[in-house]
Amino acid sequence: MTAEKELQIVLTDEEGTEVKVVVADPKEGLTGADVEKVGQLAIAKKFFHTGKGHLATTYKGAQLVTKETTVLA
Repeated sequence: MTAEKELQIVLTDEEGTEVKVVVADPKEGLTGADVEKVGQLAIAKKFFHTGKGHLATTYKGAQLVTKETTVLA
């Protein structure tokens, strides 16, 4: 069995359209406050846009996702 982790940071534009930024194999021990700081920095630096080209303006939240895979013989 193998396990993969990813951090999903969710930002929104002024219309509420979500932009999901996915980070594979995030650093262990991250806190919600750590991730929010990164999200706020990305907004301040105008790093991300929605598929429609609108600027991400709000940090909505984040989640750590773990995927387990079991190979069947």
